[in-house]
Amino acid sequence: MVSRIAAQLETVLRIAVADRRRRISTISLLTEAERRQVIDEFNDTACAVDTATFVEQFERHGCSCCGSLARSASKATSLLMGPLVNARISLLVTYVPAGWFLEA
Repeated sequence: MVSRIAAQLETVLRIAVADRRRRISTISLLTEAERRQVIDEFNDTACAVDTATFVEQFERHGCSCCGSLARSASKATSLLMGPLVNARISLLVTYVPAGWFLEA
């Protein structure tokens, strides 16, 4: 760790002496290999995006949560609230204006 910091300081000082008008803030502390690693490897954060609508995602999530909660709350009766949640979501979608959830 100390040797790396010393190498970075040496690089900054060497560049600063070679070009006295250059701002210190424009001197990179990373080697080209480290820079490539940050840009290519560490920045590789691509992930799959759900293309379902908000309502479809809400229905899916609401049904799965309520159903599992009901099952764990009473294993003897094994209440499944999925149909009840679907009915409530349908009412919500019916009475809430279409653009209400979207930013203007």
